Amino acid sequence: MAERRQIIADCRAVLHDLHTVGHQCPSNQLAELVGDLAELVAFGTAQIAAVVADAEQRGVIESSQCASTTQWVAQNGWHVRRDAYTIAKAAKLLRRPELADIADSVLTADVDLGTAVVVGTEFDKLAPDLLDQAKPVILAQMLDVGAECGPSGVRKLKQELLARYGQDGEFEKHQQRCRRQIDLSPGRETSPGVWDYRLTTDNEGRSVLEAAIGPLSAPRDEHGNPSGPRDERPAGRRRGEALIDALRRSVTATDPNTGTATGTPKAVLMLTLDYETPASPVRRRPGSGHPGRRCAAGR
Repeated sequence: MAERRQIIADCRAVLHDLHTVGHQCPSNQLAELVGDLAELVAFGTAQIAAVVADAEQRGVIESSQCASTTQWVAQNGWHVRRDAYTIAKAAKLLRRPELADIADSVLTADVDLGTAVVVGTEFDKLAPDLLDQAKPVILAQMLDVGAECGPSGVRKLKQELLARYGQDGEFEKHQQRCRRQIDLSPGRETSPGVWDYRLTTDNEGRSVLEAAIGPLSAPRDEHGNPSGPRDERPAGRRRGEALIDALRRSVTATDPNTGTATGTPKAVLMLTLDYETPASPVRRRPGSGHPGRRCAAGR
């Protein structure tokens, strides 16, 4: 350990003024230099998590004056204080034998700490609903996706894995749980005249929302022409205005002068039937005319 700490000190000295000789690196090797430094950072943060896990195991953190592992990391490694929470979470993962594959991926720098934490969190959510024999396979797949696509890819993979490897009926139960989490905040005025809303929805709700605002949020000019000059509105503003427009269209407005409805009519369901289907239950009586006409008149 003493020898390795001396090497770490030497590396620190080298990195301290590396920028002063950076101009000596050929242009075609700059990308490689960035890769080497990034790998050093990855191994360094992984080993920080390993040391923190060891400190937890030995009771060093518990016997300290720090209220949590995150605080201990921030106090003793202030250079990574912004990542202290992630490091603390990763350290806990490294201590769990059933998540040894995550530990291996972290310590070999195959995944970064943030991705490893997301993998562990999402796997813990899935585990109760999975078949025991499927758990190692799923953890390996999540790590592969994490290494390739990062945390967002891991989160997207969750439902597919549950549908494929979950116990019978668990995917449907999961969807029901998601549906119960639909929530819309009452709105908070963040500045005069500006309101902030928070919406949480499930897959079905998202599909309905995107179907409503997707076409309306396409870039357009001030006259609503999609092929006109470039739309300078950011995507978030376009989507917000599209949502308000969709809601405005769905509400039937009343003319204050006439009292008549002037809003967009409600949806109409059109059915195509053969003649015999609507005509068969109608008894033809003298003078009643063609039964088909009675059906048409009763639409």
